[in-house]
Amino acid sequence: MVLQKDFMGGRKFFDSIRAQVMSFIGARMSSNLPDLNRFYVIEPKYVEINVYASIMVKEFDHVFEVKNKVLQRLEEFINPISGNFNNKGWKIGTVPNSTQILNALNDIREIEFIRTVKISGYCREETGLQEIDLEKEDIRKFILPVNGVHEIFVEVR
Repeated sequence: MVLQKDFMGGRKFFDSIRAQVMSFIGARMSSNLPDLNRFYVIEPKYVEINVYASIMVKEFDHVFEVKNKVLQRLEEFINPISGNFNNKGWKIGTVPNSTQILNALNDIREIEFIRTVKISGYCREETGLQEIDLEKEDIRKFILPVNGVHEIFVEVR
């Protein structure tokens, strides 16, 4: 599985990357695995992670600032290449869970507390976006998270 640096560029770039990887590895591979169709280069299945969060702040002046900071933090955290807590991205087959999202948002200073965090995942299929169960092991095998659409509600306490 190959994750291209410009993963948001889509499939049009992946085919040329696949050919380069096949050529490079195929020349160094013993036997004729590529000819026997026993060696594949595939793209990860991207899962759009959507977050619903209900957040409390002390002051009205922080509402819009917090919402923008949360959206920015989610985009950074969910990024498959530079996200996660270590800024080294996500391993293939791993997506953030609600607790990790909650912990990623907790460092925003203006947040008094986070009432609710829920996540959902969607894959792009030929028929459109399809919601998937992020807990199913057979689905997780080749997935990587990408930033989805978030609903962030900020209330003043």
